[in-house]
Amino acid sequence: MDIGHYISGLGHAGLLGWMAFGGFFEPQNEPLEIREVAIVSAQEFDALFAPEIAPERAEDIVELPSIEPEEQAPAFPSVAEASAPTPEVPAVVQSAAPDSVPDNDNLYVAP
Repeated sequence: MDIGHYISGLGHAGLLGWMAFGGFFEPQNEPLEIREVAIVSAQEFDALFAPEIAPERAEDIVELPSIEPEEQAPAFPSVAEASAPTPEVPAVVQSAAPDSVPDNDNLYVAP
């Protein structure tokens, strides 16, 4: 026999065994939890979730004196003071154009 027959037989035997004995191993259903609720009126609900009273605002606002920052010397030199080295630019070399253009009329083009 081929290995495929063994695999098929094992799969079918497992399926039949699960159909025959699978119901015995199911867990017991847990009892449902029941909670008691209370009925409240609209006024009681509003009283439960009413916003708290906001704190009173202070009418007199004291202004703090402003502090002037002291001028400090810059830690880094400014861009105008820094002298950047000038790079050397190589001379542009122009190549001469070819005197004649090759003739491509005799080339074979594959269909």
